[in-house]
Amino acid sequence: GPEGSKFYWFGNYYECNGTWHTGMNNTPVSFQLRDENGFIPNGVYKVSFYAEDGLGNVEEINIERLKVDVDPPETSLSIEGPSYNEWIATNTLIVLDAIDKGCGVRSIRYKIDNGAWKDYINAFNIAIGGMHTIYYYSKDKIGNEEEVKSTIIYVDNAPPSSQAIFNGDYVENNNVKWIRENVAIAISSNDDGSGTSTIYYRIDNGEWHEYLAPIKLTQGIHIIEFYAKDNVGNTEDIKSIKVGVDENSPQIYVDMPRTSYIYIFGREIMPLPRFIKYDAIVIGAIKIKSHASDECGIEKMKLYIDNKLKYEGKEIDYTWDEFSMSQHTIRIEAYDKLGNAKDEQMKLLVINLRI
Repeated sequence: GPEGSKFYWFGNYYECNGTWHTGMNNTPVSFQLRDENGFIPNGVYKVSFYAEDGLGNVEEINIERLKVDVDPPETSLSIEGPSYNEWIATNTLIVLDAIDKGCGVRSIRYKIDNGAWKDYINAFNIAIGGMHTIYYYSKDKIGNEEEVKSTIIYVDNAPPSSQAIFNGDYVENNNVKWIRENVAIAISSNDDGSGTSTIYYRIDNGEWHEYLAPIKLTQGIHIIEFYAKDNVGNTEDIKSIKVGVDENSPQIYVDMPRTSYIYIFGREIMPLPRFIKYDAIVIGAIKIKSHASDECGIEKMKLYIDNKLKYEGKEIDYTWDEFSMSQHTIRIEAYDKLGNAKDEQMKLLVINLRI
């Protein structure tokens, strides 16, 4: 046998060095390949034997070769499919493979966490998210058993969650988020598992782009679609927001008094002659009414008479009933919810003898 090998026979240990030994008459020879500590080296052992009868007849020498295998198989774990560091996806396959240099592998067994032991037949996946411990070992064909190994993996079964963030003020009106041109839109994403890999976006059904920097938009209403993908391939459903850019001033409508008309005690009487230098002539009290419109919504309107603030509200509805025998200037200002402003002015001749 191999160098240093021994066998045990009839109460003694002998070296496996090719020396002949003689057994007792009519008693079968039985021995074990092992040393005093029960150890036996791997390798090939040649056993030669023959028998002689009482008359001296000797049979031909018999030779048997025995291959000793005392080492267990060695099992390895690998993965096929999406992975990132210790994270895998639900469709990632876990592969177990065993090698035995001796008699060969009989079986591979495994279990997940505190589950039951199973015979490994094919690669498997894990659908439940979170941390898992995979235990596994192999046996060879003569019963040598490997010590149980374990590997910790993390399964990411959820996509990222992304959101749009405005780096300035915005207002919402009619399901549109309104901004000024100087407000950029950032897209952030959070993933509690393997982490976000890439964010994609597109504007108004255009081409998809990888998000790298905050988005700037031009005047008008736009639809921004976006989604994120994590490091093991989980992909978020597409999200969308409707964003309007408003750099336009509000539109002001003066309902009363209208330009180029004469009013008597609040009633529209007749158009002004063209040579009259006033926008309107008012005799008696007059109700000043005005409204404004803007895509992002009107924040407030103001009424000034001769540069004095007289009224403030969403619309102008003010009764002017003061003594007057002269020209006056009314100014109406409108502000939208983003701060865009506009004003309209009128010169009126007001005659009101109210005391």
